[in-house]
Amino acid sequence: MSFPLEYPGYQLFYWLVNTHGVGSVFAGLAAVGSLTGYFLTLRHIRAARNDSGETYSYPTPALHHTEE
Repeated sequence: MSFPLEYPGYQLFYWLVNTHGVGSVFAGLAAVGSLTGYFLTLRHIRAARNDSGETYSYPTPALHHTEE
């Protein structure tokens, strides 16, 4: 089945991917991009953690530091 290879765009892509050096560069870039995205996601999740104890979704009287 050579239907996709009838088009020049597919021929160019097939030639690029099947060339040893260029194909491995594509594979390496895909791997590096995937790993970078994974570790950036983990860093974002760790930065979003709140380890400061209790949090309030609205101000309470205990949070106001005013003398009455």
